[in-house]
Amino acid sequence: METGIVKSIPSNNQTVILMISIGLGTALIATMFLVQDLLINRVRISSEQSQANMLMFDIQPSQADELKSLANTEGYPILEAVPIVTMQLQSVNGTTLKDVVADSTNEVNSRAFRGEIRATYRDSLTSSESLTSGKFVGKVGKNDTASVSLDKGYAENIKVKVGDRLEFNVQGLIVPAKVSSIRQVDWNRFQSNFRVVFASGTIDQAPQFYLMMTKVPTEIESSKFQQKIVNSFPNVSVIDMNAVLKVLQEILDKIGFIIQFMGAFSILTGIIVLISSVRISKFQRIRENVLLRTLGASRKQIYLITISEYLFLGLLSALTGVIIALVASYLLAIFVFESVFVPSILMILILIFLIVGLTVIVGLINSLAVINKSPSRSLTKGVMIKILFYQNSKRFLTNF
Repeated sequence: METGIVKSIPSNNQTVILMISIGLGTALIATMFLVQDLLINRVRISSEQSQANMLMFDIQPSQADELKSLANTEGYPILEAVPIVTMQLQSVNGTTLKDVVADSTNEVNSRAFRGEIRATYRDSLTSSESLTSGKFVGKVGKNDTASVSLDKGYAENIKVKVGDRLEFNVQGLIVPAKVSSIRQVDWNRFQSNFRVVFASGTIDQAPQFYLMMTKVPTEIESSKFQQKIVNSFPNVSVIDMNAVLKVLQEILDKIGFIIQFMGAFSILTGIIVLISSVRISKFQRIRENVLLRTLGASRKQIYLITISEYLFLGLLSALTGVIIALVASYLLAIFVFESVFVPSILMILILIFLIVGLTVIVGLINSLAVINKSPSRSLTKGVMIKILFYQNSKRFLTNF
């Protein structure tokens, strides 16, 4: 084993090139599998027993009770019914969009005033929310100033903290509000989450529509239920998360095929380099073989030395590629997908096993001709080559 490891240290056998080629291919393929598994698992949560998998929105207040009744009749209880009020941010501590545009040094982001906000009102936090600062106010009187709770990311974006004063344009009506709390929201969970949540008692009577969620067991039942919703409520939009999951799987499969092809091509390049390396270093390996056989090594021992050499090479390349893939996937999960990264240990072990096995098999097959060559034939051939070289050199010098 020690001899095999020493033989794989970079020399004429181009170990570094092999590690780069095979390791890069392993990294590409492993990263694709890990990211694909991450994305599928994020959406697959909607198919859990306790999670909703059908979303209905644009429901008018006059339709809410009828739609609930229809869902209950079909055996699909409404798991969540949330009122939504559309509005725009009018001012932050007295600063309006006009002030921000006029003063480029103002810390308030001008984009905060341009986008439409879809807010809700309720008297408590949901399971996907936790307070980071302030106190959540669930209800205010009719004559009291509105109290709002902001998502942490949104509050940081518009440079707002607890106690600041905001004004919202609720479809033409200016509503002043005070920031009572900042919330940390888990946006990865399939449920209604909002950047702005009002306390009950302020915008309850504002023009609004409802969002509802339910759980439908099978695709066939989902299709039938959607048809009944469309027939009874043509304005209501329905999203089936099972269908979304299926489409996402198809898209990821297509993207995955391209990336896996690139990874396989890189590994194939590494295999070609491996074969070429064995061919190029053939005479070096013959000398090593003759030396080992002369020192008393059996053919079995030489086989074990060769296997250990390619085993070490394949294992080092595969581990390098997997480590790169794990780091890349972790960074994508945290900074891009904002999700918890839990790699599949089984998939990683299978990939390492396949890469190592492939490297050992290819290297061993291409080394058989060298290993099986007898020392006497190798020495005779080596002496003849040296005699021919000496004769040709002498003839060339005489002619010169």
